[in-house]
Amino acid sequence: MAVTAGIWLPEQYEGEVELTVRVAQLASDGVVKRSQEPQIELDWLAFFSTASTNILDLTIWSRVKQSIVDSLSGQSQLKKLTLK
Repeated sequence: MAVTAGIWLPEQYEGEVELTVRVAQLASDGVVKRSQEPQIELDWLAFFSTASTNILDLTIWSRVKQSIVDSLSGQSQLKKLTLK
């Protein structure tokens, strides 16, 4: 069953405090081309590492690499993290 809820590009973030994102496995659901997936992952790494956000409750639906989890260390306001 494909999960289509949430956002898959950092520029889609609009200040939500509760957010579901998809970092990988987007091509299998026809959301993007497979060739775009590596760049999307790099964009999320940069976003989570450097952006100041309001996210308190974050869910990541996809295979979650350790590098993505590590990039969340800068999100000190984060209260809840759910990983698939």
